[in-house]
Amino acid sequence: MSARRELYLCLAIATAIVALQSIVPLAYEQLFDSDQAVYGLMAKHLSEGRAFPLYFYGQNYMLGVQSWLAVPFFWIGGPTVAMLRSPLVLLNLSVALGFVWFLWRRGLRPWLALAAALPVIAFTPAKAMEFGFAYGAGIEPIGYALILWLLRNRPLAFGAVLGFGTLHREFVFLALPALAIASWRHRPFWTIPSLGWRAAGFAIV
Repeated sequence: MSARRELYLCLAIATAIVALQSIVPLAYEQLFDSDQAVYGLMAKHLSEGRAFPLYFYGQNYMLGVQSWLAVPFFWIGGPTVAMLRSPLVLLNLSVALGFVWFLWRRGLRPWLALAAALPVIAFTPAKAMEFGFAYGAGIEPIGYALILWLLRNRPLAFGAVLGFGTLHREFVFLALPALAIASWRHRPFWTIPSLGWRAAGFAIV
């Protein structure tokens, strides 16, 4: 099997895993609480042009990104629980495929890349449901960590994404020490101009 065909097969397997884990969150609307209802209300108000909720209602942190992403789905399928959770399925899928592709580009064979990415693809049933629910326990911090690693040589964009990600999910900031440790031998990461541009991007956001 060629490397490309092997890669496509591994991406298909990752897609199938995410799809299988998404059945319960999409099909069972009774697994719904007040936090998810607030995200749905925010998306409904935004889809109707009644408000633009920057943050989670009643708070001054946690950007309403999940609600923003749900708006096109509300326009297509109406304000339902399945439409609220559909963009989260796409987020989970994007992170899963992104990790496999990234590890493959770093030199791993596709099968090894898939195996190494399984911790962010295949979850326990309880965790899979949490990652399919519209509230704070989503996969976004893992996705931001991957994006930050890809941007480690673009300090201004790195700082901006770190700032936005921290406003969205404050735990994204915890990726910074891990990225710093992983880059301790990467000299461009530690130059004074690079650190300054990272801080500037973060401050601007």
